[in-house]
Amino acid sequence: MTPLKALVAALLIAAPAAAVQVPLPGPVDPRIRTVVYNPREVVTITGQLGYQMVVSFGLNERIENISVGDSLGWQVTPNKKADLLFLKPIDKLPSTNMTVVTNLRRYNFELIAVARTARRTQTYDIRFVYPNEELAAQTLAVPETPVSDATPPDGWNFAYSYAGAKGLVPARVFDDGRFTYFQWPAGVDTPAVFAVGADGKEALVNHATRGRYFVVEQTGAQFVLRSGTQITQVFNDALRVPEPGAGAPRPREPEKKRRGLFGSRG
Repeated sequence: MTPLKALVAALLIAAPAAAVQVPLPGPVDPRIRTVVYNPREVVTITGQLGYQMVVSFGLNERIENISVGDSLGWQVTPNKKADLLFLKPIDKLPSTNMTVVTNLRRYNFELIAVARTARRTQTYDIRFVYPNEELAAQTLAVPETPVSDATPPDGWNFAYSYAGAKGLVPARVFDDGRFTYFQWPAGVDTPAVFAVGADGKEALVNHATRGRYFVVEQTGAQFVLRSGTQITQVFNDALRVPEPGAGAPRPREPEKKRRGLFGSRG
């Protein structure tokens, strides 16, 4: 095999399958959706005839250029500040693509127009999130804290398990009864982290950075990690319910009914 053919073969073997992201429905209203930014993936937007959508980009991000493959089928308009993009399908034409270039990033979209469907499948608002950039900024802003690998404090819970994509599995995960700590192997992009509520719905978590740890400001029975098409579920197998402190209010006793001469009175 010639060196050129060997190089082509190696590139074909290493090339991943086409990766497409679909915005995730929100926990409160499924029509408000989020998508994790990944410059190597295409975001699919499905618009319904008769409805418009808005796409929100990152903080301090401004739209500079927009290019649509077939501009006859879609109305695409940025707002005056160029930080929002309004989309509206005009005709049910074959799918097309759109590229948006901002002062900070480049976005690739696939646009699909369909007839009206059920409300739960509609999209009104798409919001990008940037967990890797947020984590890097917080790492610079927050000083190193004494979280020791060698001598973990007593009472920390390491009883966690996972299901799903191995590529997102953290090298370490534990909690101290209040916060949950994630650490990923070197070279692994930080995924978006969602907490799963009692109703089974996902919600983005509040988090901070402490040294090498991605710290979620809560504990929970289940977390979901998402990066592109990869999904990993992380389960807390020893969830502890916080005990009320000494100053916590006591349960209220049922009021006793007062009995009068002719029976009970409220």
